Amino acid sequence: MRRNGRDLAETGGGFGGSTCQAEGFSDTANTVFTLVLLPERLPIAETASAIAGLDRLGIPVQARVVNQVILPRVVQGNPFLEARANVQGTCLDQIRTRFARYRTAQLPLLDHDVADLAALREVGRLLYGN
Repeated sequence: MRRNGRDLAETGGGFGGSTCQAEGFSDTANTVFTLVLLPERLPIAETASAIAGLDRLGIPVQARVVNQVILPRVVQGNPFLEARANVQGTCLDQIRTRFARYRTAQLPLLDHDVADLAALREVGRLLYGN
């Protein structure tokens, strides 16, 4: 099914040959596009590229989630974590500057995988509160 005669496959933005409509994704009343990135240089560049590509398709990005942020309380005397947290701090500054117009949430680096309903609920609480 097409809307306005245009789908993502025709605009070069298809997802594995599917016919998702770009117009449906651009409807901000019903769709929110949130990009998730890590506080590292390559994901920052990839996010900028994704935003540009989505913008060309008329799909607005409304928010971003910075995932796996090392919290100061877990560093406690661990030189490796301290070094990684410092790198992340620089990257978080770049993210704040480069993507200032977008809403932002941060998720801490968890000590477990998010692979079940309980873990998803935990992430939901971290993002949205109770």
